[in-house]
Amino acid sequence: MERKLWPEIYRLVKRLGKGNPTPGVVHQNETIVMIFLWANLFDRPVNWACQPGNWRRSWRPASFPHASTISRRLKSAPVQQILDELEDHLRSRQTPGIVQMVDGKPLSVSRYSKDPDARWGHGAGGFAKGYKLHLIWGNRAFPEAWQLQPMNAAEPQVAMQMLTRLTGAGYVLGDGVYDINQLHQRARECGYQLVAPRKFPHKGIGKRARDPGRLRCIALLETKFGQQLHHWRDSIERQLGQLTNTCFGLKPLPNWVRRLDRVRRWVQGKLILNAFYRLHHSS
Repeated sequence: MERKLWPEIYRLVKRLGKGNPTPGVVHQNETIVMIFLWANLFDRPVNWACQPGNWRRSWRPASFPHASTISRRLKSAPVQQILDELEDHLRSRQTPGIVQMVDGKPLSVSRYSKDPDARWGHGAGGFAKGYKLHLIWGNRAFPEAWQLQPMNAAEPQVAMQMLTRLTGAGYVLGDGVYDINQLHQRARECGYQLVAPRKFPHKGIGKRARDPGRLRCIALLETKFGQQLHHWRDSIERQLGQLTNTCFGLKPLPNWVRRLDRVRRWVQGKLILNAFYRLHHSS
């Protein structure tokens, strides 16, 4: 798989790195990013990717920094900027649709883990300890917005932050957990109509003021168009399925990926590799 994906990743990272040099360092930012993505591609720690024998000769960096140098430099703004620019480039290669889906994916760790950033919360099939990947994802290879938070972060509150990243207008489809007045209001202010089934469908809407977006959502889901529209939300399950099912996909967190910042970078690398894979197979 690396033979198909890596040449394009290599060229793009080199180009972005040349526009973002850091004076006075032995190893430039693009080298740090490439070693990190190479480790991510094979589900290995960065010290594995720092060994020349684990690279194909044609793609091997001219020199290798120490693993501790990579860990330190990955936290720096110039290196993070390259990763963020990779995201923007991958999004820009496709036109956004008017329908987006919002969801969360648990990333659990052992219940006995000493990770101080991992929290208990609603996971897959019950309570779990770890983190959760929150996404707004449409028809493009890379999500429109994403966040990595501890497992106990409330999905509607994270969604309120992610909605501000959306451009244009359209629909955001979610399940019943997102049916709160404030989220309907935020979506409307961002130019989107939130479509989420009511948490308590057999009860009235009460006497308190309801956001116009929530009232429109209730009316919309009583129409055939609204019901068919919400069925499209199943596509995010396919998106997440593809993200986790490839050989380099987002599998259970390796035991060396702990703490919030490290997990966030690991997930970002997986999202970038998945987007390259999807774009490669759609071209």
